[in-house]
Amino acid sequence: MNQLEIEIAKLQFNAYGGRMNEILTLESQASIWGRKYFKNNFDRLVRVKTAVDPANFFRHEQSLRL
Repeated sequence: MNQLEIEIAKLQFNAYGGRMNEILTLESQASIWGRKYFKNNFDRLVRVKTAVDPANFFRHEQSLRL
């Protein structure tokens, strides 16, 4: 195995069967990246996401964490 094959083997599967990078599991980590990505809109987007999708049906690796 070469280095690329080793790194690919470390990736995790997502809900759709594809591979993805390391998942942010801690809410604090997700919040840090969410604030960097969504800037001043983060708190408002969390409120909207919680109201519209309380079961977190529409989720993916870059969506807001509930």
